[in-house]
Amino acid sequence: MLPLHVLSLALSESFYDWLPWIIAGAILVLGLIVYGRRDLARLRPRRIWAISDVCFTEAIRKRVLWVTPLAIIGVIVVAQLSRPADAQDAIRQATKFCLFASGLLVAVTAIILACTNLPREIETRVIYTVVTKPTTRLEIVLGKVLGFARVSGSIILIMGIFTYGYLKIRSWSEMAQVRNELAALPEQSTVRPALEHYVQTGFLTTLSLDEPANLEILGRPPKSGDPTKWMKGAQGEYAVVSFTLDDDDRAILAEAAEHGTVFVTAAMRIEQHEPNADEAKLIKQMGLDRPRIDMSKVSRVFGPELPSTEPTTAPVAETPAIPPALLQVTLMDENRRAFNGVTEASAGEAVEFKPPDRPQDLWHAAIPLPSDNVKKLAGANKFYARIYAHSPVTEYGIDVSGNPLSLTIPTTGKPIVITDKAPAPAEFYSFPARRGMRLVGHIGGTGPVAVYHFSHADLGHSNSGKIPLQLRLTLERSGDLETGGSAYARVSIQAVNRDTGKTSPVMEFAPEQSQIRFLDMPADVLEGGNFDVLVRGLTGNMWLGVSRDSIAVVVSDQSFLLNLFKSLLLLWLLSLLVIIIAVFCSTFLSWPIAVVCTLLLLLGHWGVEQLGDALKPGASRNFAQDFQIRDPAVQDTLTKAMDNLSSMLRTVSNFLPDVGQFPVTEYIENGVSIPLARIGGALGVLFCYGVPLLVLSYVIMRNKEVAP
Repeated sequence: MLPLHVLSLALSESFYDWLPWIIAGAILVLGLIVYGRRDLARLRPRRIWAISDVCFTEAIRKRVLWVTPLAIIGVIVVAQLSRPADAQDAIRQATKFCLFASGLLVAVTAIILACTNLPREIETRVIYTVVTKPTTRLEIVLGKVLGFARVSGSIILIMGIFTYGYLKIRSWSEMAQVRNELAALPEQSTVRPALEHYVQTGFLTTLSLDEPANLEILGRPPKSGDPTKWMKGAQGEYAVVSFTLDDDDRAILAEAAEHGTVFVTAAMRIEQHEPNADEAKLIKQMGLDRPRIDMSKVSRVFGPELPSTEPTTAPVAETPAIPPALLQVTLMDENRRAFNGVTEASAGEAVEFKPPDRPQDLWHAAIPLPSDNVKKLAGANKFYARIYAHSPVTEYGIDVSGNPLSLTIPTTGKPIVITDKAPAPAEFYSFPARRGMRLVGHIGGTGPVAVYHFSHADLGHSNSGKIPLQLRLTLERSGDLETGGSAYARVSIQAVNRDTGKTSPVMEFAPEQSQIRFLDMPADVLEGGNFDVLVRGLTGNMWLGVSRDSIAVVVSDQSFLLNLFKSLLLLWLLSLLVIIIAVFCSTFLSWPIAVVCTLLLLLGHWGVEQLGDALKPGASRNFAQDFQIRDPAVQDTLTKAMDNLSSMLRTVSNFLPDVGQFPVTEYIENGVSIPLARIGGALGVLFCYGVPLLVLSYVIMRNKEVAP
């Protein structure tokens, strides 16, 4: 049997993270140093270059580079036919088109050349002449990869020169239009700050940004020194609270799972107000204007009396204008996956808060847990609870310095209460939008607020007393806009310094769909780098899609030419990976099958990532429901089969190269400097997957009979 420490290492997550590197190292040592040490000793760079020169010359003779003018014409036509939102968007779309055409051209050329070269040489017996020369199979493989890499480099060089020249000409043309538009705009126009920023910095710029440390969606702006953070009810807001269990806690829960009942108890502050017309309509839609079930028996868990297990259907009096404060709590495991998919009380309904005896005390709610969930808690070191703010006209306050949740086990005497000994602050989110999280807009700015927390932000240097912020918000609409006198959807933004308490004036602007805008903030408000940026929607029936990178501080401008070089370097590294995979497949497959195999190996990891939540554990339950399968046995069989298939796909994808580590267009398209760490990540993929495949290609070639 394996020693215990070896087994624990094998089961650790870090081991699986390093497993591809371990396999790559084993292939390198066994295939190159042990098996191919003689060929490695005979390796000569001059022969490798000679073989690469033959491959490069042959590709040039086939007029491979002639496809670049066609790509250039296509880029120009598509760029002219596009409909950008503004001048900056026109430049960024043109950049994207140029790099996309370059990448497509390089990838297709590399796959065709690398997949067809070796099978064609074997078929025409050209390889017979090569292997009889004083060259090793290792030199042949390396020479072919180098030759095709030179072809890819030539195409990238041509397309890079065209890209820079075309963007220069396009930026001059767009800048002239911006100057004319700026001269015609009134001083109060909300578009002026963005146009003035373009005039000052130009279009071919590369920004160095400092992003916020955290993003929260709150019901009201946080107050300095106040540990309570608020959520607005029925606005899609929720909080996530972590809960750590020790051995004693798990022992108590294990016993309660067999012989008792466990309640999740929530304690928080509640504030309510009279509903307006829109809120009254929402209350009616949610069915909160109807008589509700009496929850008084459940609330007895806080006293010595046990809660009754008998169902009660006795309605209370007619619901008042202000509906009761309701709460939903969903328990999740350490990976934040919901237990059994349903954990909101026993019947999946919201639970009513128990009013406090004194107004200054906390409100409480108790939610009974199913026994199978209690068993899972008894075997967990940590779990999470999602607290959803359910009721309209209600705000829920959570003390982030305390512990809003506990587990309560009623007994004949005093109830047993399990609390987190070292609670972590609650995290505040909202329901997802098309991009990021949903921020609901309200006329007058009374809705939820997105709070961007910056900590020790790099503010760069400001000579004008202002520091620009880059904004990229996604505008969504849930119905007809209630503009309140404005013809456009509007957003307010304000900065608050957490150290000094200084605040900037509230600035309003009209966001465009996913377009980047710039606003100048007073440098003294952002001084020290510890500040919050507050964003609110001012238009009813409007959602904003906000994410952590929606707002960033512009630190400095950098060279666009350098950024373009880094983007093209990433493209060349990606082409090198494509060539290695194609050469590997061509050593044992015919060229049509090699092309298909290359695409599968190259895009396999990316394809599994695109499936997203569909491959997460537990997602297969929805599959049976979608097809309306009622038989429990068939449901169980289908669920297990889909789970096994999902697990297999996730496992296999971990051993395939991640092309997402080659962000050719992601950064430069948005005008952001490509970090050197991204180039390091691309090199890591190339060494982890490319080098082992190169060694395997050599091993296959050495054992392949290609000579008479």
